[in-house]
Amino acid sequence: MCGHRVFCNPVGNALRGVLRATVGTKPPSGATALRPFPTAPSAASRRVEKNGVGSLWRKQPFQHGDITAAKDSRPLPRRRGMTLFELTVALFILTTVMLAIVQLMAATATQRRLVDQRRVALQEVANQAERVSLLAWDEVAPGKLTTWEPSADLIKALPQAKCEAEVSDEPNGPPARRIRLSVTWTNAAGWELGPATVTMWRFAGEERP
Repeated sequence: MCGHRVFCNPVGNALRGVLRATVGTKPPSGATALRPFPTAPSAASRRVEKNGVGSLWRKQPFQHGDITAAKDSRPLPRRRGMTLFELTVALFILTTVMLAIVQLMAATATQRRLVDQRRVALQEVANQAERVSLLAWDEVAPGKLTTWEPSADLIKALPQAKCEAEVSDEPNGPPARRIRLSVTWTNAAGWELGPATVTMWRFAGEERP
């Protein structure tokens, strides 16, 4: 009896099935030949007849204790992990990209705020030009019209805005006066930005509508 049942049973059962089906013993002269006991071929026997004895090792892995393996088993591919240097480089690139995105968003917000402020200032001087056009000739004399009261929208958008009006007489041609209206303001850093201006002319004898 074989001491290693794990290795002997599959091969022994398969070989016994094949020998019973294919191999016989020649009886002596005058004796009756004995037929082997008919048995149904097992799955291992059929596999041996078809593919040979080696198929047992390919199809059936053996077990011994807690170890399970096959004769032709292949090692699993090793997974390559990230090194500390690669992780540091990846974090540096990610941080750089995030800082660039934050700076771009901040610059975009600043430009949008400047555009909104200039739009409010231009609207203020345009409205004031319409009011000045309705004033009498004597009310737009040089030195008399120097500023005006800012509107609520201008105070809300530009609390530090300065409204200035400059009137000068035209030396040539018919009596006329050149009126320049401007609004200036400072940003968060204290820098004075370019003024929003409107220039208009008033002629003597123009009637108020």
